Amino acid sequence: MEAEFTKVVMPQGYLVKLTSFMNKLVIETALKEGIVQHSGHKKHLKKRGSNTRNGYSKKTVISDNGELELAIPRDRESSFELLLVKKHQKRINKINHQILFLYAKGMDTREIINTFKEMYDIVLSPT
Repeated sequence: MEAEFTKVVMPQGYLVKLTSFMNKLVIETALKEGIVQHSGHKKHLKKRGSNTRNGYSKKTVISDNGELELAIPRDRESSFELLLVKKHQKRINKINHQILFLYAKGMDTREIINTFKEMYDIVLSPT
C-alpha cells in the first residue's frame, strides 16, 4: 500500500528535492541573520561603523542530496563567517541530517535557527 501511495502522490525525487530545499532555506536564513548580528544592522538601515554589507556571493556545497547553491552574504572587510558554512567548506553532510530531523519533529524555520544557535553557540536575531 505504501509503495502505491508513493508512486501516485510523490513523483520520483520529490523527497530529495524537498530536503534540499529545506536545507537551503535554513542555511540561508541563518546566514542572513548572522550578517545582521555581525554588521549590527538590518538591510537598508543606518550602518554602524565602517564595515558594511556587500551583497551576496554564490557558493556551491555538496550535501547528502547533491549540490546546493547558496547565497552567502558578504561584508566589505570580508570578516563575516558563520559556523554552519565556513569559508572554503565544500561539504555539509552532518547539517542535512540535523535539519531533516528537526523538521520531522515539527519545528519551523525560526525554531530550527534557534536550535542551531544553541547547538553551535551562534547568536542570531530572532526577527
